Amino acid sequence: MSDVWVGVIGGAVGGFFTALVSLATPWISWSVKARELDKVHDTEQERAKLEHRRELVREWREGMFEARRDWLAAERRIQEQLEARGSATGDFEFLDGRAWFESLRPQLTLTPEEINGLSWHFDEDNLKTLSAEVARIEREWKLV
Repeated sequence: MSDVWVGVIGGAVGGFFTALVSLATPWISWSVKARELDKVHDTEQERAKLEHRRELVREWREGMFEARRDWLAAERRIQEQLEARGSATGDFEFLDGRAWFESLRPQLTLTPEEINGLSWHFDEDNLKTLSAEVARIEREWKLV
């Protein structure tokens, strides 16, 4: 083979690879940028998920505080009625149907009977039980 043909073939091969690299470079850059954007998006989604979970836990704790306050007020009213009339009727609003409790219910590991007991009798023991459940959920969700 003559030197001319070697030069022509070498130039053609070199030109082919140069064209291939110049065409592949934007695609490689796009692929790298897409991966970076996916990571940013995943991080933002994880951050939003954690923030939502923190908000749920805050609502649950506030709801427990309000429910306990309501329970104590109902107990005082019952005691006052007993002292005044000798009979009393309870007026504590059950936890069932309260938005914070209904959002917490699927996360609880308690039996249906225990959940029912919490709902209509929110004494200090039941408050501690529910608080322990919320603390467990916080640990599982890695919020603490």
